[in-house]
Amino acid sequence: MGTVTISTQGTTKPTKAKAMRTTTETASPKTTTTILSTVRISGIIHKYFKDGVFSSDILSLDYLSPNYYSSQYQNLLKEKQIEFRYKDFRLVEPHFSTEADRLLFLKNSIYVKDLEVIPPVRLRGIVAVQENAVAYDKLDCGWKNNLTDYEYTHNFEENNVNNYFSGTLCPLLIPDSFAFQHFIDGVLPKLMQVYDYVANSDVYFLIYKPRDFLIYDFYDKLGISRDRLVFYDKKPMRVKTMINTCIAPPLHPTLWLSGREALGGSAYRLLPMNQTLVILIRRINTHNGGRMVLNSDQVEKVLKNRYGNNGVRIFSGGLNFKETVSLFQSSRIIIGVHGGALYNIIFAPQQTSVIEIMPTLENGQIQPQRLAHEIIWNQAQLLGQSYWRLPIQPELNNAVSNVNVDIDRLEVLLNKVDAAYRA
Repeated sequence: MGTVTISTQGTTKPTKAKAMRTTTETASPKTTTTILSTVRISGIIHKYFKDGVFSSDILSLDYLSPNYYSSQYQNLLKEKQIEFRYKDFRLVEPHFSTEADRLLFLKNSIYVKDLEVIPPVRLRGIVAVQENAVAYDKLDCGWKNNLTDYEYTHNFEENNVNNYFSGTLCPLLIPDSFAFQHFIDGVLPKLMQVYDYVANSDVYFLIYKPRDFLIYDFYDKLGISRDRLVFYDKKPMRVKTMINTCIAPPLHPTLWLSGREALGGSAYRLLPMNQTLVILIRRINTHNGGRMVLNSDQVEKVLKNRYGNNGVRIFSGGLNFKETVSLFQSSRIIIGVHGGALYNIIFAPQQTSVIEIMPTLENGQIQPQRLAHEIIWNQAQLLGQSYWRLPIQPELNNAVSNVNVDIDRLEVLLNKVDAAYRA
């Protein structure tokens, strides 16, 4: 993962903050785990991009004992601030069926910038203990974060900060993180950075009330009970002791690989190749609407002709957490137009090929423009998956950017995907 440094502020020995509700206490271990293995899983996973190729050793994840986590929490309270320097990595270009599609991708200046060297400031992380702090959604919980912004000052007094939390609180107020997809790309990486320190502790978590029930399942899977979740009521909250993990790389293999394992996914396919599935994602009754594949029946027919009726599954949501993990863990290919359902690749193994159909204009611009059109490409690469982009011109005079997939172009792309599997 890189190096870890400890910054101690002050010499007064801190005491454990009194929780608002009773929690189970765990006896302190006789020995203390070294600080270099503090980020869960990242001490076990050694997976990074090298020359554009994702390589890894066999992963064997051992969930650590409660005493280990308890010792890490006590260490954090003692040291006050721990800083991480994450290992450098580079994004690589997606795969395309034609050179013309690749050049269209490179017309977009956003993508060209994404391929540049990541500056060191975006490769650092900090977990800090802050006394008498303020949690507020107007504060930027991101890598640009300034820890001093969270200090309780007279300015906050003048703004009538009446809410007070008398225990220890970790704020996870990432924009739109009430939704499944933004829990994955916003909350989960920050939670993985701090996880070792708070997994077995009296720490509570300040979150937006989930819109998607699946988020509760995520916290359950992480061992964070629902009575440790505090819903933000849109008002600043004064906090006795804050655990701040906002400064973390938004995109880094260590954190995303850790997230996949923590949520029950595996880096390695657990089924023989002849039992794997091609998953076609259909957007039905989505929150944001639009971006429908108008000829999805034709796309489904092509897939079933190629991979057999039993080798293709249609996914439109509606599965519970366990069923969703099981389905995507069985995937060989995942194909769909850009949308939140594609975030389920977080549960897919690294051998999976992800095909994203992207509504794209002739000048390389994405439609509609508000789309977070980089995230599935980024996410797939962080997870070690093979990412393919199929740009499709959206239907004219169609504000919601629905598309008709060019079946011939899709067949060409699938030929290349299948050839890559056989190689």
